[in-house]
Amino acid sequence: MSCRARRLVAAAGTVAVLALSGCLPGDRNDDGSGAASGGDTTTGPGRPLDHQEIRAAAPADEAIGDGWRADPESVPEERLTARDFTPQVCMQLYRLGPGDDEARQRERGQVRVGYSRTSGGEVSQTLTVTIASYDAPVPTTWFDTSGEALSKCSRYEQRNAYGNPLEYEARAVTFPRFGDRTSAFRITHELRHETNLVVFTSDVVTVKVGHNLVRVFHQSTKGAPDAETTERTVRATIAGLEEQG
Repeated sequence: MSCRARRLVAAAGTVAVLALSGCLPGDRNDDGSGAASGGDTTTGPGRPLDHQEIRAAAPADEAIGDGWRADPESVPEERLTARDFTPQVCMQLYRLGPGDDEARQRERGQVRVGYSRTSGGEVSQTLTVTIASYDAPVPTTWFDTSGEALSKCSRYEQRNAYGNPLEYEARAVTFPRFGDRTSAFRITHELRHETNLVVFTSDVVTVKVGHNLVRVFHQSTKGAPDAETTERTVRATIAGLEEQG
């Protein structure tokens, strides 16, 4: 990643892939009802994994698609707190929410892997895959309460790495159902860098598979993230869980 691209990412404050716990916005069934879908998968890909197995489940860069490469520098740092958000409930879009403290106590391990794709010599898309495994099945309540958070955060402010407030918009998006539960939402915001106005569009997909939780964060500065790439990444990650199961 070029120095200019790194500055853009830092200034944007795009760290929607911190820890996997709490509210998961945008959850819905195929009929858009938001009702529960499926039961707990506690065997195979849904069984609890140790740290080595979690890391092994992460997809290789060739599984993401042509032009993608592993890029550890694209993984955002964990630095936000609820005080960085207005209203503060919007932190639930990222990390905090009902059951967060309990989840940390029951977490067996968590791995975050980054990937990037360039266009014109600059990073134009990044992907972060986060996989977490817990001693008990992931609570469906994390998904059940997600709609309330999203309804309050269609527009919100978030402070970036330099302490400057930026305006964000969030909304649910349609995405195929995977595992026991699936949620998907999109975050957009603008950033003026020198003489350029850069629009960041990020799709965040979270999937519950028994004891395991998968989150794919796909960000683009060239319009909406490619939905096929996001879906392919989710499928590859779940396939990795199946191989470990």
